[in-house]
Amino acid sequence: MKPNKLPRGSLVIYETKTGEPRYRAKWRDRDGRQCAPTIGPAWLVKEDGLWVPRPGRLQLGYFDQQAAYIRMAELIAERDREIELEASQPALSFDELAAAWLDYLSRGGRAKPSTLKDYRLLLVYPRSAIRGKLERKARIMERFAGCEAVAITTDEIAEFLNGLVIEGLSPRNVNKHRAVLHAIYAFGMKPGAFKLPTNPVAGTEKQRHGGEAAIDTFSAAELASIERVALDGEHRSQPDDFYGPGVFVEWRRLNQQDAAIIIVAAHTGLRQGELRALRWRHVDLEGQRVTVEAAISDGEVSTTKSRRIRTVPLTNTACRHLKGVASRSHFLEPEDLVFCGGAGGILDESALRRRFRRVQEKAGLRVRRFHDLRHTFGSVAVRRFDPVTVQSLMGHSSLSTTERYLHSRPRADDAAKLSEAFESDA
Repeated sequence: MKPNKLPRGSLVIYETKTGEPRYRAKWRDRDGRQCAPTIGPAWLVKEDGLWVPRPGRLQLGYFDQQAAYIRMAELIAERDREIELEASQPALSFDELAAAWLDYLSRGGRAKPSTLKDYRLLLVYPRSAIRGKLERKARIMERFAGCEAVAITTDEIAEFLNGLVIEGLSPRNVNKHRAVLHAIYAFGMKPGAFKLPTNPVAGTEKQRHGGEAAIDTFSAAELASIERVALDGEHRSQPDDFYGPGVFVEWRRLNQQDAAIIIVAAHTGLRQGELRALRWRHVDLEGQRVTVEAAISDGEVSTTKSRRIRTVPLTNTACRHLKGVASRSHFLEPEDLVFCGGAGGILDESALRRRFRRVQEKAGLRVRRFHDLRHTFGSVAVRRFDPVTVQSLMGHSSLSTTERYLHSRPRADDAAKLSEAFESDA
């Protein structure tokens, strides 16, 4: 190729880690974007610190300077055609990008059903019907629906997030909106997706918040009260035909199951979804252990939160309650659910939470979440086991999550130690 026919751009020589020379093309395309693809191995040798043409016949797979220029011209032409094709296609809207991201997550188990549900709720359109109600706070789509995805700027994203702060959303909620926007654009930049040039969310800042909320737990006395109320059925209304055939037996079975799932949650640290997915084949009463390999997420059987199988020991109390559940006359096959509905199906999450709330109210206790039973286990476990063991038992993906229980662990002798220290300095 003659000098007056050289393509626009520069031919660059760079050295690999193994010391081999390679050609790279560098130019700015018609949209002003920097392009720097590697061409291939250069037919060069280093003499006196400079790369010069290697003597001998050019070998297959190598590029001399002329071949490298020709290849650079081809790459530039390919990029020009890509730009022309992109220009001829309709502009990608934010709505289309978000929909493609949700579709991508829904395939191949890339996100748990409950996570997908949360994302879809954040990406509803204004006045979309959600469970029979009108969703009034479709914040993301209200602002960005119909906008060209590539035209949305970092300043616009920052302005949107700042508006959420002014509206009064918590820092965690604002960061949740930011995380969804960031993930949508990160997907759009993936090879083979939409080849978006930048992620405008990357230049925005996360909201700072006051750290993790304090861990709330139940005392042994509170658990005993909860157990008594649940077993007595004080949280359930008695059916009209209470003394009819089999009605009283079924009522007692349901009370026993309510007490069992609550106490087992506190004594094993299993998440509510993991308890609802537990099958009899997972329970070893003789060996006093339970295998956790699944969870119910948005009504579907899914993996555990950490996507790992773990084994958790069963206390004597947990075994006693599970044996009580096993005394029922049906749904005891290995594949049957341990804690099940009347027809053997999955327990309703909302109904379980409502019953747990009523149990606490009837026991005269301050109402806490079902998840605080898991916190109760973690707080007790750190007093007897090292953090790594507790992490394994609870299925935490990060040790820092487990360390929250260490920070909240009360130490009765701290006051005495401080008093002694101050008195000795007096």
